[in-house]
Amino acid sequence: MNMMSRRAFLRLSALAAGGAALSFLSSCSLFESDPGALLSSFFVVSDTHITADSERNKRHFRTMLSDISSLDIQPSIIVIAGDIVNSGIQEEYDLIRSLCEEEGYDFDSDFIKVMGNHEQMYSYGDNTGPIDEEYRSDQLLLFLKEAGLSEVYYDRYVDGLHFIILGPDAWSDRCVAFNFTPKQMAWLDDLLAADEEAGQLSFVFCHEPLQNTIHGSMEGSWGWRNSLYDNDELASILERYSHATYFSGHSHAYPDIKRPNPDGALYVNDGAVATGQVWAPASVYGGGYSGAFGIQVNVYEKRVDFRGRDFLEHGWTNVKHKMAR
Repeated sequence: MNMMSRRAFLRLSALAAGGAALSFLSSCSLFESDPGALLSSFFVVSDTHITADSERNKRHFRTMLSDISSLDIQPSIIVIAGDIVNSGIQEEYDLIRSLCEEEGYDFDSDFIKVMGNHEQMYSYGDNTGPIDEEYRSDQLLLFLKEAGLSEVYYDRYVDGLHFIILGPDAWSDRCVAFNFTPKQMAWLDDLLAADEEAGQLSFVFCHEPLQNTIHGSMEGSWGWRNSLYDNDELASILERYSHATYFSGHSHAYPDIKRPNPDGALYVNDGAVATGQVWAPASVYGGGYSGAFGIQVNVYEKRVDFRGRDFLEHGWTNVKHKMAR
């Protein structure tokens, strides 16, 4: 695998095509036979839950990386959308670094890290704190150090694409639920508004899903009960921007892609790597949880393609979506 050279190739392709600035082509069919030149490709995965206590989780992670390495289109970056490690301890970060190295990846440069509830605070036993007045648990501080960050929410550009990463920056009394400050929500709204004015797509990543958007977040499901405190506020922002795509994990539900409101954001559930739901009838929120899934995103001149990947079966799922640019 040679991600660095692939990333350089994609950047050169984008420059040759006039850059990766995004303009929406309302006249472009979603089923355009020629999507134009490939500008960038990335993968979104989550819930790797790396821990020394689970051989399955380690095996699924290694299989995910080797499967991605086998593909014709190599990603410029892999986004891990939360619950990267299981207990938020140093030994687990050391372990995931070594697993990445075994498969030819670098944990620091080849991944964008999104905070999950297992990095927010340890969610089992009595080790849930202490949390200081600035909402800084030991686990949160360690995540920031290992991810090379100063804040749990941030943005960056990859091949000219705007990646916006959300994270819990306000006190939560439940380890499975995120809470956001008004400052972060205003920051997000400003970024989305600026992207819309510039004709650019916005790729937003958060570990926890919005209610009633994608599989695993519908009313009555685990993901609906155990997610964002600020669900309604975040939803009110995202529903104003049809150019935004919101990626999440957390529920371990089978991958899913939906746009509930044609004028609002596109919502993507990436599945889970450690224990993903292996079957998903539309009305069922249970089933077996021993799969490993993710979403590939290919950005072309005229179109953005989303495809679900089954890493254990080394094939594509029936979850796919095409979005005009």
